[in-house]
Amino acid sequence: MGSLIALRMALTYPTYVQGIIAMNSTSRATTPEIVALFQDFYKGWVSTPVPSEDLMNLAIMGRGGNIDLNSKRCKMIKQQWSERYNGAEKVEAIAQSLNTRDDVVSRLREVRVPVLLILGEKDISWTLKEAEFAAGELPRGELKAVMAFGRARTGPGTHPDLVHRSSARSRSEPCQNRPGSVPRSPEPM
Repeated sequence: MGSLIALRMALTYPTYVQGIIAMNSTSRATTPEIVALFQDFYKGWVSTPVPSEDLMNLAIMGRGGNIDLNSKRCKMIKQQWSERYNGAEKVEAIAQSLNTRDDVVSRLREVRVPVLLILGEKDISWTLKEAEFAAGELPRGELKAVMAFGRARTGPGTHPDLVHRSSARSRSEPCQNRPGSVPRSPEPM
């Protein structure tokens, strides 16, 4: 979800963004079919105080790739979900953000900062074809596909070499109009 926010920040406040590293992200709106599937999943997720082990396993398997549900990383993800993402009050804003996101594909050419897109080759929610298209639309886009992995193995910290090279390159390039304060929202009309 951070990638969704970062791309929109680069479009809305371009002078405040120096570069983006987007992991397993999409620039498209959610389809009605995906929203319907998600609603069924969401109802099960919030129906108990802590999501069931089966639902958490399903969510992890939905990331694609050959996943060992008993691995240290999967156990850590499930622990975080049990503690932080349980109950409707904690996940409603996330669900709404994912299900109501706008399509910014037609605006990708407006993003002027370097954008590194990192994709797990076996991610089933964001395909390699879509990632290649997005990278091609971004004037300074670069795609790195992590072979043989899905979404679960391309999160922050799993491929620091890709992230460090890209962030070092971004820092070495001058940032135009780099302000020292956080952008304010436009005044209401």
